Amino acid sequence: MTSSPATPQDAAGHAAATAIATWLIVVGALSAAFWLLRAGLDQHRYAHWAHEWARLNTGHGPP
Repeated sequence: MTSSPATPQDAAGHAAATAIATWLIVVGALSAAFWLLRAGLDQHRYAHWAHEWARLNTGHGPP
């Protein structure tokens, strides 16, 4: 035996749940990509600043 077909209300509920879950997954993935990119850029900028400070502290910079 099989179950009875889904009612229109059941189908609408499943569609809404699927849409919300898909939206949350997409937003989560984009947020993670944004924060990872930002962390990488921050790390690069901090390394550049450290290099510049090292040049100033050792006297190897311009007069």
